[in-house]
Amino acid sequence: MKNIKSVFYSVLLILMLVGPLVYLNSSPVDYPQDTVRVGCGCCDGTPSDATGRGACSHHGGVKYWIYYNDITDKYTYKCTGKCDCD
Repeated sequence: MKNIKSVFYSVLLILMLVGPLVYLNSSPVDYPQDTVRVGCGCCDGTPSDATGRGACSHHGGVKYWIYYNDITDKYTYKCTGKCDCD
């Protein structure tokens, strides 16, 4: 019984040490990486600083999302496919 406890605590210690490393090295699923959504462009051409649900709801929907990366100081645009992106 003493041996089982030591194995349990050893495995627990390994998981506590390795767990955060696995989380830190996993890449985000959302596109684009290392960015924050800062606004959008609506299908009717109206710009908006809205970043979530309901953005462009009275303007035909979201044409593209605008993301900002503060490390590279660059903006990225991602077309939603709802209306044509030029």
